[in-house]
Formats: sequence, structure tokens, C-alpha cells
Amino acid sequence: MAETEPTTTPAEARKEEKWAAGADERRALKKAKKVAAKEARRRGDAPQKPKPRSLKLDPQRPSSNVRVVIDCDFERGDDGKQMMNDKEVMSMARQLGRSYAENRRAVVPVQLSVCGVGSALSAVMNRTQKDWKQWKLAIDEKPLLEAIPDKDNIVYLTADSTTVLEDLDETKAYIIGGIVDRNRYKNLCLNRAEAAGLKTAQLPIGEYIKMASRRDWKEAFLHVIPQRKIAPKPTKKGKSKEEQGKDGDDEDKNGDDEDNEDENDDGEEDEETNVEEEEEEQDK
Repeated sequence: MAETEPTTTPAEARKEEKWAAGADERRALKKAKKVAAKEARRRGDAPQKPKPRSLKLDPQRPSSNVRVVIDCDFERGDDGKQMMNDKEVMSMARQLGRSYAENRRAVVPVQLSVCGVGSALSAVMNRTQKDWKQWKLAIDEKPLLEAIPDKDNIVYLTADSTTVLEDLDETKAYIIGGIVDRNRYKNLCLNRAEAAGLKTAQLPIGEYIKMASRRDWKEAFLHVIPQRKIAPKPTKKGKSKEEQGKDGDDEDKNGDDEDNEDENDDGEEDEETNVEEEEEEQDK
């Protein structure tokens, strides 16, 4: 008997439908607020605020030749089953939007691209970020080894690798696994890379996050890693190893809950709207 694929609950479906239906209204409202605020500043009725870093590319801004590829070819496993449920696919789409926006705003952006975009992810992107195919990056529906056939210059980034990445090589393409799975699939990216004969490496998070020197790595990690994920302060005296271990387990559990809460609609609304609006301004 074939197993049914995971589906959204009626409440989640209604929420997604309501969110999609209100996209145009949210964009129009946000644009109207920006116009009103701009007019108020011109009249002197409002204090001048510093402009946020724009998504527009500055021709004078340096760029890196380091290639970073998000491998989204995780729609179905070897057994043909869907690897992400609808909520996780939605989360993956939001993370793609944020990755694109952060790279566009970076002081030194990398050469970002996406490969292996399947039908489920593509459908969500079309619904929630309608201009995504006009983003200023390469989007390839082909799997990784068809998009980048030069296996010798591919490095798959995974925390399960025994190789620690110390320096970035501009001749290499660094691959990030584009999947949201809540740690259900152990060693997924490592196993995929090794099966394909690819090199692997992990970012030196554990080493540099505790150091005061080498601020290039340290500041980059501190900018993106949630505070709860960073090594906690020394435990209080008197606690046994078992108690300390239990505390760690509780923190991990709480962290997972907070991860789910962090994916709120308001934050993602701002991110997606900013990408769309600033891209529209650039095209003008």
C-alpha cells in the first residue's frame, strides 16, 4: 500500500491562501507608507533617517570570485518519497529569499547561484516571491553535477565532514544543502557528497566562535548564528555531569521550538517585500 505524502493541515492551507491573497495589498500599503514618509521628510515634518543598505549593485563595490551554490535537489529521496513536507518547503523558499537579499547587501558579495530547483519549491516560489526568476543570480533546475560537471572543484559544506575549512579558494564552488528537515536525515549531505565522489568540509564554527582573533570568520558567524546556538557560559558549580547533560538536552529542545517560532510571517513579509520593491526600483 503506497504511503500518502505529507500535506498541510486545513488551518495551514487557509493561512497560506490568506497570505498569498494579501501579497499585492501588503506591497501597495508598504509602498504608500514609504511615499508618505518621504514626503514628510521633504517638508521637514519627520526626522531624516539613514537609508538602509540597498539591494542595488554599486559598480564601485568590490565583489568576490568565491562561488556559493545552494543545492535544492532534495525534493524526493532515493525511495521516491517526498523529503520535505509543505511547511518545510515554504521555509526553504523563505531562506532562499533571505540568502539572496543578504548577499545583495553584503559588503563583498559572493557569486551565488541555485541548482536542482524542483516542482514543489518552484511552485511555492512562484506563489510567494513572484519575481524570483528575475533575481540577479543563476537559477538552474538541473541537479548539481549537471550544473557543475567539474567534480574536482566542488566542495560540499556539511557539519558532518572531518575536514575543517580554513580558507576560501576562488577556484572552488562551495555547495550548501538546500533542505529543511529538522535534523531527520542524519549525514544526508555528507553521504550524498561521498557517493558522488565530492570533497567535503565544515566551516570552522567550533574553533573561531570562541576566539578573539581572526575576526573575519568570527564576525561572520556571530552575524548569522542565533545566540542560543553559541557555547553557553560555564555551568554553575555543584552540578553533576548528568545534570549538565540534561540541561543541554533541554536547551536543544527549547532551541528547536524557538527555531519554529522564528519563522514568523512578519519578518518574512518584510524580507520578501524588500527584495521585490528594491528590485523594482533598480529596474526603473
